[in-house]
Amino acid sequence: MTREKYNALQRELAEKQEGSLAIQFRQSQIKKQGADQYKRKSAACARIFKRLVREHLGPEAYSKLVEQSDLEAEAEAENP
Repeated sequence: MTREKYNALQRELAEKQEGSLAIQFRQSQIKKQGADQYKRKSAACARIFKRLVREHLGPEAYSKLVEQSDLEAEAEAENP
């Protein structure tokens, strides 16, 4: 194998590895963006739901809902 052919193969391998790393990085970014978007939408839905409960069922029901969600958040924090 000539030196030129060896260098060409090394460059080709490096380009493929760079491409693979770029693809992996992009995939991880897409997953992260999806998770962030899910969290934002979930939080928005929770706010809307709480507002509707407060407006239509009254402050007592809202207080119970907030208390329950706080307990669930604590349980989730303890057991992820």
